[in-house]
Amino acid sequence: MEKPLHLETADEIARQLGGCGKLNLLTGANSFLAHNEARGALSFKLPKTAAGMPNYVKITLEDSDTYTIYTCRIRAGRVTNQKKETDIYAEDLIKYLEKETGLYFTLFSASENEKLAAIMGGR
Repeated sequence: MEKPLHLETADEIARQLGGCGKLNLLTGANSFLAHNEARGALSFKLPKTAAGMPNYVKITLEDSDTYTIYTCRIRAGRVTNQKKETDIYAEDLIKYLEKETGLYFTLFSASENEKLAAIMGGR
């Protein structure tokens, strides 16, 4: 039986961010949820963000093969600092989320990852 499209999309978004396990390890992300809207979406909570920074993220795949990212801060039932950014490409997801949340979604910068891949591939 085939997996529904919105679940495949949520899995792909998580994969592009390094996977749910890595997200949890690096950022404390939890409460991952697939949404059945547009072409699919993934949301998660970030428990340890600085004051005023978003602690909820929702990433939706659009028909244009770009992403819309919704961020906000939820505390004591109040939603503040709502932001919506459209036309984000897959390769820009991590950079955008790091800028918006103040958290690191990777252990190394993109250039350091390229250097590490070159070294590891050269063995």
